[in-house]
Amino acid sequence: MLFVLFPILNFRKYDAVFLNHFSFSKSNLTLAAFLGKDVYTNYKEFTSSQSSPAIHFIDPKPNTHDALQNVFLINSSATLSDLNFNLNYTSQKNSFNLPKKYIVIQASSANNKAPYKNWDIEKWLELFKYLQIKSPSSTLVLLGDNTELHLNEKINSSSHPNVLSLIGKQL
Repeated sequence: MLFVLFPILNFRKYDAVFLNHFSFSKSNLTLAAFLGKDVYTNYKEFTSSQSSPAIHFIDPKPNTHDALQNVFLINSSATLSDLNFNLNYTSQKNSFNLPKKYIVIQASSANNKAPYKNWDIEKWLELFKYLQIKSPSSTLVLLGDNTELHLNEKINSSSHPNVLSLIGKQL
């Protein structure tokens, strides 16, 4: 019921809706057209056949990072420097005594609510072995919540000495 009421109650409420190609579907485009006076998208397959003047197609630029493609939906003259990747990160207390060089891995998806999105643990173990060879001085840090504790059982620390599992641990 909410899926029906929301677009009706918010019909053309927004000046613009931006829909990138990762979130694109015909139903999302229809919903965006209900909600916004104008829709900007960089997904060509469906928009080229749409007749609505409210749907604006922004041509993707070849060999351009997807983050910048999204910025082009808002500002077609944007440049990579407009993304400002300087996060001004201030180091937090390192309560896990992490080494200087580490690689963070989230080994499952959606807190195990969508197990079909998860990669088999055997594939992760292959990746760990590969990373141990390619970057032997780095520690692999695994993140996850309590729904992913079963992964700890599969990781034998003697076979993977540079893997530190923080799965289920609170920061």
